[in-house]
Amino acid sequence: YATRRALLEAAQRVAKLAYEEDTDIGDVVERASAEVAACAEGVNRGGVVWWQDVASATYDMLGDRRLNGGNAGDFPTPLPDLNKLLFGVAPGEVLIVAGAPKIGKTSLMLQIAFEFARRAPGAFYSLEMDEVALMQRVIAQETGISTDAQRDMTDEQWRAFHDWFSTENVMRPI
Repeated sequence: YATRRALLEAAQRVAKLAYEEDTDIGDVVERASAEVAACAEGVNRGGVVWWQDVASATYDMLGDRRLNGGNAGDFPTPLPDLNKLLFGVAPGEVLIVAGAPKIGKTSLMLQIAFEFARRAPGAFYSLEMDEVALMQRVIAQETGISTDAQRDMTDEQWRAFHDWFSTENVMRPI
C-alpha cells in the first residue's frame, strides 16, 4: 500500500503541474515519467515476502471479484470483454497502451477515460494529439458527429452537440 500511496501522491503532483499553463508540456511529461519511476523503485520485485500476507491479499481480491461479478476494480471499463481481462481498473492504476499506428489505441483509451471521468477526476496523456483534437474525438464518440462533420455542423448536429455538452456537464470543475 505504501507504493500505491506514493504513486497517488505523485499523480497529484503531476496533475497540479499539468494544470500550470506556463509550464512546458515536455517538462510535465518528463516530470511525470520521473515521478512514476521513483515510485517503481520501491516496489518489491524479489526477496522475502510473507506467505500469509500474499495469501490474505489474494483471498481479499478473489472475494471482491466474486461479490462484484468478476470485477475487482473500482472502475469497470465500458467494455465487458476488456473487464474480463483487466478485472476493471483500480484507483491510481496507470494504463499504458501500445500498438501499431492507426489501430484505434487513442479511440479505445478515450472511450475508457471518458467513462472514468464521469465518476472521478483523472488525467489523459497523449503524445500524438493536442487537447482539442482529443475532445473532438470524445465528441465524435459520444454524439456520432464525426470529426470531419464537426468542422461545419448542420443545425441538427449542432443541437445534438449542444444537448450532449449541456447534459454531460463537460465544463464542471475538477
